[in-house]
Amino acid sequence: MDPQQPPQQAAQVTPEQPDPQKIIADLGLDELPEQERNELLSDIGEVVLEAAMRKTLQNLPSEKQDALIALFDASAADPQNEQKAHAIEAYLKEHAPEFERYLAEEAASFRNAQQQAYGELTS
Repeated sequence: MDPQQPPQQAAQVTPEQPDPQKIIADLGLDELPEQERNELLSDIGEVVLEAAMRKTLQNLPSEKQDALIALFDASAADPQNEQKAHAIEAYLKEHAPEFERYLAEEAASFRNAQQQAYGELTS
């Protein structure tokens, strides 16, 4: 190792950013063909996102819930409009900063439940 070269650092994954490669490996998805793995990861992402959003909505005051739901409705009515998706992200950052934590918690919970189920099947 060259002392003048800084050591390479692995990409750090924070609690707000679950490591998709770890989830793939933990669930044994690395054995699947890429297309099937991507489809399954997309489905898993939707489940995790919905769970985190439910938790977020439960913890927002009703007027903020209504505003967030209105943003979702507007985005659903025009799904190709990226500005509407960005508006949801901005709203969550400003009014529900815990959303990122909920997302990480739900991803970990999903991964743990799947590992437990897999363990029960292989025992």
